[in-house]
Amino acid sequence: PFVRQDRAHVSEETQRRIDQETRHILDEEFGNAMDIIRTHRGLVDALTQRLLEKETIAAPDFESLVRADQSRVANV
Repeated sequence: PFVRQDRAHVSEETQRRIDQETRHILDEEFGNAMDIIRTHRGLVDALTQRLLEKETIAAPDFESLVRADQSRVANV
C-alpha cells in the first residue's frame, strides 16, 4: 500500500481506492515522461555523447543542443 496503515486510520476499501488512484497517477505520469523522452531522444543522445566526450557541458553548448532539438521537433 502507498499509505502506511500505522499512519492512516482508514478502512481497507478506502486504502484500496487510494492505492488504485495512486497507481493510476503514477502509470499515467510514467507514460508522459516516456513520451517526452521519446520526443527528445535526439537531445538525450546528443547530451550523453557530449558528456562522454567532455564530462561537462557549458551553458552555451547546452543551449545550442537544446535549440537544435527544438528545431528538429518543430519540423517533425
